[in-house]
Amino acid sequence: GQLCIKGPHYRLGPPQLSSSERELIVQLDSSLPQQSFAFSQITPGSTWNFQLWYRDVPAGGAGYNLSSALGLTFAP
Repeated sequence: GQLCIKGPHYRLGPPQLSSSERELIVQLDSSLPQQSFAFSQITPGSTWNFQLWYRDVPAGGAGYNLSSALGLTFAP
C-alpha cells in the first residue's frame, strides 16, 4: 500500500481484531494523552482521513504495509 494521507499524522493506538477477524476496532478516548491532542483538533464539519499502518512481514521489504484511506466528516 501507499501512504495516502499527508501530515500531520496522529497515532490513535493499536487496534484490536474483531471476533469475526474481518474488522479492526480502535477505542477512541479523548482522555488518553496520546489521543487528546488529536481530539482537540476535531471541529464540527471537519473531515479527517484515517489509514492503518500495520506489520506485514510476509510482504518482505520494509515489513509493514498500509491500508486504503478512509475519510470521515464529523457532524456538528
